Amino acid sequence: MAGFRCETERLILRTIEDADAALQFRLLNTPAIMERLGGVKELHEIEAKHARSQGVAHAQG
Repeated sequence: MAGFRCETERLILRTIEDADAALQFRLLNTPAIMERLGGVKELHEIEAKHARSQGVAHAQG
């Protein structure tokens, strides 16, 4: 499946990639950011969420 990509001057939207889970874990997985999103997650939880999102994207195109 080809990845989706849409760019504007200030924003890039694209299909989730495998490496994004580790990046999210490192950059966004802080108590302040995750306070209202269910709390800080373990890497395996983020990887599972990304796998589900990739499955939906693949199934729905």
